[in-house]
This record gives sequence, structure tokens and C-alpha cells, in this order.
Amino acid sequence: MFMAAEPYYFQDLCVQKRIGKAKPKHAVVFFHGFPGGGTRGLDLGDALHTHAGVTTLVVQYGGLGQGRGAFSFLNSVEMSLAFVKSIQDSGEYDKISLYGASWGGLVALNAASRLGTQLGSLMLASPFSLLPTPDYAKQLLKELQTEEGYPQSLTTEAALTDLQVIAQHYNPRTTVGEIVAKDGVLLMQARVDTQVPAMVNETLRPLFKTALDYRLVEQDHSFSNRDALIQTLIEWITSRD
Repeated sequence: MFMAAEPYYFQDLCVQKRIGKAKPKHAVVFFHGFPGGGTRGLDLGDALHTHAGVTTLVVQYGGLGQGRGAFSFLNSVEMSLAFVKSIQDSGEYDKISLYGASWGGLVALNAASRLGTQLGSLMLASPFSLLPTPDYAKQLLKELQTEEGYPQSLTTEAALTDLQVIAQHYNPRTTVGEIVAKDGVLLMQARVDTQVPAMVNETLRPLFKTALDYRLVEQDHSFSNRDALIQTLIEWITSRD
């Protein structure tokens, strides 16, 4: 069970922060997938705070989990980018690392491209790195509607409009080449993944210009084997600090 943390808000985002004891100036920011439920990422933040000694900031998007307001795909990206810029500008951290799963992978890829040399590690779990066609997006949204935490106020039309804007301005395929991760990139692709098939991120791999560790792992899209995921992240971070 993860530890309780007092959340605070940045715009509509809910952020749960734990200050690291061993490495307080190394912050790791976690971006979850969609919809992600109410506690997604908190287990990861707790584990890295406890076992790696880093400061962890677990983000929940507006309209999901404890986030405020109504969910919007576009807002989830733009507010998250503004949040990362705010902690970068604060001067509180010597190094900022990012973790993104599924939709959070798209968010993390965009944030990483804006951090420059302050980016430590970029850790991705089956990132949503290719914007879907409208027909596939409709199919995916329909499949996700039964998942815990799905925002019932989100309409298909609004989602498609958001995705169109994101494809134009926040397409990870156009930003990945700008990423400079001094501690490298860990790209974990779930082998059993119907939402983001392995072939999607196979085509992302050659676009990186920074050191990349690609792993095809025995997981589903949700990375349900949390113990294996947590151990991998702890080993990755501790081997680089």
C-alpha cells in the first residue's frame, strides 16, 4: 500500500509530492494513462521515494482521480507541460526525470523535449506515441468507457477535436528527436498490448537521438504486474544517480 501524501493543485492538476531524503534535488514526475483510475502512479511514486530516495511528484489530470474540473485530452497535455515548466523554473531541482505510461507517455515525450539538459531519465511504458485515426480513436474510446474512472462528461466529438489539435502541436513523432536525456531513455513495451501494439513503438525507436534502452516485456497495456515494473524503475533510477 502506498503512503499517504498531501495533494496540492496546479491549475486543474492534482499533484502528490514526496520529498526524497537521499536525493531531494532529483525530482521524478509521473504521468498516468487514460483514464487511469484514481490512484494510478501513486505506487510508483511511493516506491521510488522510499527505495531510491528521490523526490516524486505524481500527477493526476484535471477531471480524473482527484483532478479538478472536466477532463480534456488537450488540457491534460498543456497543463502538464506548464507544470513541468513551473518546477523547472523554480530552481528547486538539479535534475528532473519523467515517467509516462500510455497517454502519459505522450505527455512525457512532449515534456522531455522541453526540459533540455535538465532532463535526467525518461521512462516510458507502452507510450501512446502515434496519434490514431478518427475511426480508431472512436473504437478505443468506446472500449475504454467501461473502465474505472472514465469521465462520463467527455464526448467523442470533444475528444476527436482535442486529438486533432494535439496531432498538430504536440505530436511526439515530431518532438522525440529534440530529447536530450543525460541518463538515457528506458522504453518498455508490453508484449501483450492491444491498445499500443509493439509495432507502434518499434517505429518510434529510431527517432530517438539520445541513448535508448528498449525492452519488450511480459506485461499487458496496464502493466498489471506492478512488482516487476516497480523493481525495474528502482534499478533504473538508482543505477544512474
